Amino acid sequence: MSPVRQKNAMLVRMHILALLWLACGISGCRSTAGLFLPVDNHPQLLNEARSAVLQQNPDALESILIDLERRTSTRSRMLYLLESGRLYELSGELEASMQKFSEASTLAENQDMEASFTATESLQQALAMVTNDRALPYKAKLFERLFLYYFQSLNYLQANQPQKARIELNKALRDMRWWKDNLPVLRNRADQMLDQKGIRANELPPGFDFNAGDESTSSSDNALVYYLSGLLHQASGDRDRAEIDYRNALAYIPDATPLLHALETLDEPRSGLSRLVIIHESDWVAAKVPYSISVYINRNLYSLSFPFYPESTKRWIIPDLPLRFDSSIPPQYPVLNLNTAAHRALQEEFPAILLRQALRMLAKHELQEEAREEDPWLGLAASIFSVLSDQPDLRSWLSLPASISLSDSTLPPGIYDVPNLGQVDLKPGQILLLRAISSQGAVIKVDSLAIPSYHSTQ
Repeated sequence: MSPVRQKNAMLVRMHILALLWLACGISGCRSTAGLFLPVDNHPQLLNEARSAVLQQNPDALESILIDLERRTSTRSRMLYLLESGRLYELSGELEASMQKFSEASTLAENQDMEASFTATESLQQALAMVTNDRALPYKAKLFERLFLYYFQSLNYLQANQPQKARIELNKALRDMRWWKDNLPVLRNRADQMLDQKGIRANELPPGFDFNAGDESTSSSDNALVYYLSGLLHQASGDRDRAEIDYRNALAYIPDATPLLHALETLDEPRSGLSRLVIIHESDWVAAKVPYSISVYINRNLYSLSFPFYPESTKRWIIPDLPLRFDSSIPPQYPVLNLNTAAHRALQEEFPAILLRQALRMLAKHELQEEAREEDPWLGLAASIFSVLSDQPDLRSWLSLPASISLSDSTLPPGIYDVPNLGQVDLKPGQILLLRAISSQGAVIKVDSLAIPSYHSTQ
């Protein structure tokens, strides 16, 4: 072999060794397999957590929470903080839930403020370019961040801190506005780069719309956040802010009877009447699955793996615990389908994922060709590396509910029967928020939150 070819072969070997060093150095050699193997035990762990919550098995749940705590030192720190905060909430450990959600909120803000890469982040980006998106730190999708703030606001209400609850909801409203304003810009930027690189999807997963970011609806649509913000403003006596929030909620669901009732009763004299709000969080959000599609890159056709939500998960899930009330309490109205929000979020991110996957495939293909020219065995090693590392990022917050329904009624003070939830004792002028969480037809938890109201002191 000539000196030049020997030098080229050495360079190719160094490239492959560098990839392995990156994988081992950034991820830790014990966890590097998570970048390559298609099996991710996060869904399995969360299935076990759901069963422990449903069966009210505190020992099993404690073991899972300890496991999640160990994982918060990984590149998925955000994900496991969110899961821990939610599971602590479901198990009734208020302080622990507030702590985990507070850490997640701080981490989200720090991720937002990072204007430049640190050395570690640059290496993570480099690793992601030659392996897969699992090498990147997990960042909560917008609809997940909205629920981080929503859950924390309910925690603060339970701790009798309504002002802090309003602050959390204000964070959610801020992020919703930012996403609405910036989504078209982000989509256009990704589309332009795809055009410049000659990248085009030959097909799309079932139910996918490549132009999802151009729709009037997005993953940031959350009428519940606006409604709860309006309720707290109304309770504090800020009628104008309450009206704005209620109208914004109605913009998403114009026919929602609870939202119409909230708006219509803003100016009605209360005369000692009470307000009963029931929020029902039902079942669990769906998990992502891998899906392969063909993609043109510079007129060459490649098969790439992407995260995907099956089309069936987009359908509204009928609440698995039908709540039957006293005849004076209106039925529940569906206000949020989190599977739809998750599906929209993935569609909005699809151009960016496609761009990263395609550029990654080009880099791997070039490496394979160089290796194959210099040494067939080296080429085989590069091919194996490419196949094993072509895994989609399936990470998502799996302890979220699948759907949420709502009722809002103004009632005379007294005791009311709510089957499956027990009796409700309404005091004169009180705003009572009853929050029910269920799965598989069984009640997991019921929180009774009395919202301080200036009416009750008049």
